[in-house]
Amino acid sequence: MWKKTTFSVGGRAKPAGGFEMYSWYFMRISGVVLLLMALGHLFIMHVYFNVDEMVNWDGVGAAEFVKQRFEGIGWRAYDFILLTLALFHGLNGIKWLVDDYVHSKCWRLFLVSAIYTLAFIFYVVGSIFLFSYNA
Repeated sequence: MWKKTTFSVGGRAKPAGGFEMYSWYFMRISGVVLLLMALGHLFIMHVYFNVDEMVNWDGVGAAEFVKQRFEGIGWRAYDFILLTLALFHGLNGIKWLVDDYVHSKCWRLFLVSAIYTLAFIFYVVGSIFLFSYNA
């Protein structure tokens, strides 16, 4: 006798609803946006401005480039969005790994708490740098 089985593309089934469904959609949307932003970043830094040629061995060219880049709010906003999406996309992925492979509730609570704490620290430090750096 044959039994019908439903497979999902990508290995993980779409959740039924609630927070997990929004998390599932966030991973797909943020992944596409991150890919486009990272490719845009690489194009702007290595093709359009060609940072490799302007940086001296002592780093003076790099410091001047960063100062000029951070004078406007546009680059800070771009980097802030990149930081936010990358951090929460990675955080969500690690949380899924913990949920899938850690079966002890105590360890799962500890690991998820540690992940959220580290993500909060990295987010605060990254945000402080982006918005308090004086060009």
